[in-house]
Amino acid sequence: MKKLMIIFLFSIPFCMSISTFAAVKIVECEDEEGNRSFYKNCPPGMTIVGEKKVSTGTGTVENVVAPGLGAKKSATLYVIPGCDTCDEVREFLKDNEVSITEIDVSSDYEVQTKFEAIAGELRVPVTVIDGQVIHGYKRSEFKTALGLGSESAAQKPEEETEKN
Repeated sequence: MKKLMIIFLFSIPFCMSISTFAAVKIVECEDEEGNRSFYKNCPPGMTIVGEKKVSTGTGTVENVVAPGLGAKKSATLYVIPGCDTCDEVREFLKDNEVSITEIDVSSDYEVQTKFEAIAGELRVPVTVIDGQVIHGYKRSEFKTALGLGSESAAQKPEEETEKN
C-alpha cells in the first residue's frame, strides 16, 4: 500500500507536466486601427495586447444559430478556445441574426491545413461570408459582407468623424 501511494504521489507532477506540453502559446495583437487577431508572434506594426496558452485537444465543430425568426445570412467562423476577439465576432454575428458554423482550429491538424488554405495563414478569428474571407474583427468589412450598410456620422465615435 505504501509503495502504491509513493507511485501515485510521483505520478501527479508527471501528469500535470503533460498538460503543459499539450498547449500552444499564442499572442493577441492589435494594429493601429484597433483590429485584433491572434498569432504566434505579432507581425511588424502590431502590438501585443495579451498572451494565452491554448490546449491542443481534439478539434470540434459546433453549429450556432442566432436567435430570431430566421437567419438571413450564414457564416463560417474559425476560432480557438479562449479567444476574446472570436467572442466579439460571434456576438456581432448573433446580434445581426447570422447563422454561424463555428470551427475550432486549435488542435486538429487536418482542420488547420484546410483553414490555412482558406485563410492564407494560421491566425484567428477568420470569418467566411458568401466566399469573402474576413481576418480579425473589422466591423466595416462585416457590415459590407452582410449588406448592412455603413454607420451614419451620428453613430460614429467623435474621433472618427473629426478625421473626415
